[in-house]
Amino acid sequence: MAEDAFTYKYFQVSDDRRKVSFYFGLSHGTDKYDFVETLEFPLPLLDTPAQNAGLKALHLALGISYYKVFLPGTLQYPYQMNATEVRFWNTVWRHGLGEFLYVNRLPVDKLAQFTSQDGTLFPAAQDSDTEVTEGLLGIGGGKDSIVAR
Repeated sequence: MAEDAFTYKYFQVSDDRRKVSFYFGLSHGTDKYDFVETLEFPLPLLDTPAQNAGLKALHLALGISYYKVFLPGTLQYPYQMNATEVRFWNTVWRHGLGEFLYVNRLPVDKLAQFTSQDGTLFPAAQDSDTEVTEGLLGIGGGKDSIVAR
């Protein structure tokens, strides 16, 4: 029997650079499912390393909703990811899915884990001493929304 897995496939920016489609796959037993989520931006996106890193992060964050369908034990993704990114994304998943796990009485060790890896799309983030003073934070407005300052 094939192992259940959630796959971050890729994302694609439209020709006018205002829409981005994020592609995901989910295998459960012998069944396979494909998902796509498309976001439209008010201004054209730039093709810069920083913007691509942001789209990579958005792809990883958007996948959480699709992953919850079956909670497969394996994550597959085409991105390079260093140890710092692995810690960050595993923390995002653990805390972001905390209520889901609690309500469904599931143990936290049920969640698949990101691991350090080489990838085919976008290099891992470089460690930096640069202080981040601003950020973009998407908030859905529901009870799961995070608090920011």
